Amino acid sequence: MARRNRKRTKRHCLGDQLLQRVKRDYDHTPLSEIGSVIADGIQFAKHSDSEESGEFLRGIENCLDALPSGRQLSVRFGFDATLIQAIRDQWTTGKCGLPQMILPKYGNEWGHQPIHLPSAQRERIPRVDLILFPFGDDLDDLDLLVYPWLVHELAHVLLMTVDEPFGNELHTNVHEYLKSARLRALAASDTVRQRQESVLRTIEDGWIRNGKGGNWAFEIAADTVAVWTTGPAFLTCFCDVIANHRLDLFRIDHSHPSYEMRTKAILMVGDQLGWHQECRELTSRLD
Repeated sequence: MARRNRKRTKRHCLGDQLLQRVKRDYDHTPLSEIGSVIADGIQFAKHSDSEESGEFLRGIENCLDALPSGRQLSVRFGFDATLIQAIRDQWTTGKCGLPQMILPKYGNEWGHQPIHLPSAQRERIPRVDLILFPFGDDLDDLDLLVYPWLVHELAHVLLMTVDEPFGNELHTNVHEYLKSARLRALAASDTVRQRQESVLRTIEDGWIRNGKGGNWAFEIAADTVAVWTTGPAFLTCFCDVIANHRLDLFRIDHSHPSYEMRTKAILMVGDQLGWHQECRELTSRLD
């Protein structure tokens, strides 16, 4: 009993510290709604007798470490947050649309980081989507020429809101291809079959892994949305990335297909939209 009381006391102490932090960083700020959700979660954990409450509070602490503080919002943060809100309003039609809680965060490169806020309602866990911007949060760091990448990252958020798993039909086609390829490999030598299986696993992992946000299909779909939305501006941004970073066009990883594959997909979309001249420079990067 004494050990249980010590755990409860320790949990209450951590909960009080986190509540003070939330009050300091979020009360009466533009992020007060997020602070309110987090505070409710803290109060729930403080008064719960569950053994998981301590872990729940540590999860909240990790969320606070990842989220921007409402007391340290720069002018650029306001600019980017307003721009994101304007795009959200434009994209929200009927059942399809971006969620409300999307915030900019500044670091080394473009990206999307979903943060799931610990909640007493396990069936409805609120989420904050952080859009990661390169460089700092000073206005001098702002470069609108690369902002078509913002649309690419917001497309990731949009695709996560789709009720039916994205790419189901594609997954079926990939499975059929893999099944056929493995049957053909049965007649090959052990060495050849092992090498082919390694390649097939890479294909399977890239196209099918992480149905809610992190496979090759999501990347190519996000590129496509960016081309549809920002037009030749995204073609130029994509071309600049290839030219300035001396990328290996054929390198693949678990979440990103090769730039060669992405370039071909982007060029196909650009050609369908009639931007033949704008596609020529990007085409030359593949030669």
